[in-house]
Amino acid sequence: MPPFQINQKKLAQLGVTIEPFDFDAATDAQWEALHDLFVQASAESSPEDPAPLLENTIRNMSNVPPVVDLMRWLAWRGDTLVGNAAVSFMRTEENQHILELDLFVLPAWRRRGLGAELLKLAVNRAQEKERTSLITNTNSAVPDGEAFCRAIGAQANLTVSENQLVMRELDHALLDRWLARAHERAGDLELGLYVGPFPEAELTAIAAVHESMNSAPREDLDVEDFHMTPAIMRQIEDSLTARGIERWVMYVRDPASGAYAGFTEVYWRPNEPERMGQGDTGVVEAYRNRGIGRWLKSAMLKKIADERPQVKYVRTGNAASNEPMLKINHELGFKLHKTFKVWQVERSSVEEFLQNHED
Repeated sequence: MPPFQINQKKLAQLGVTIEPFDFDAATDAQWEALHDLFVQASAESSPEDPAPLLENTIRNMSNVPPVVDLMRWLAWRGDTLVGNAAVSFMRTEENQHILELDLFVLPAWRRRGLGAELLKLAVNRAQEKERTSLITNTNSAVPDGEAFCRAIGAQANLTVSENQLVMRELDHALLDRWLARAHERAGDLELGLYVGPFPEAELTAIAAVHESMNSAPREDLDVEDFHMTPAIMRQIEDSLTARGIERWVMYVRDPASGAYAGFTEVYWRPNEPERMGQGDTGVVEAYRNRGIGRWLKSAMLKKIADERPQVKYVRTGNAASNEPMLKINHELGFKLHKTFKVWQVERSSVEEFLQNHED
């Protein structure tokens, strides 16, 4: 199928132009306009949160790991942005059919055909890179996103529960009980911590323990296992450092063999001191049912409480079907904050949608 052509007549009627965003050559005014769009998107999807900071927007988007192929297009009306679309994929051996889509149009500009024009560019990129399946996500606070996904023929193949722990409600006595219990059930193992980049000598072993994440529920998503490599880990670490993000990784390992049994990671920005993001938590299959997940989570929360008292809440996302991890989080006091849906659609279905909606 030939690439889709942007409907310039429609854009002219809207008074809108669409241009690719050059991350390296962007002017201060362009960064500020894009950041303002992100602020408005955040106000709609997460009105309870402080607005994003311009510094973080620039650092985030200027320091994407090389393993990620990213393109973004901006919809301008004069000097103001009214929408944007981004597509990305990882340059890896697995999941070469996947293209991830992030599309946002301001509420006042929806249902006027602008989203479809931005979608054309995403599909053209998918065709160019021979990506046959698009994945995107929606937030329960923004029902328009779900309506758009259904319109293009996407299926909600994974539901994610975002849970939040308010740190002032943390049950410290529970943490102490869990830590004591860990020594009873897994006393032959040891707890450790990495702050910042991993030691070079540990990269291969740490990449191996990340394989445990492939057992997390993916529900109906058509995606393959992701295999972390030392090279990708280093790219991620370089990106985190450049973006001003601190990472703590707690691990449990067998001191006799040196093998890692499990890990948990959190992320924190000094210029957003009230927020802590929970990343992956994984336990290797051979070490499961020994309380290692509870050990890791309780030890990490204790460290956060002791060393980052400015943190007011911790957020984590898990598949709604991931009952073991949700049980641990709920026992710790995490409560449902919002729900996300991950949508998947074949490129051919989106092409059909766009053909049917050509003027």
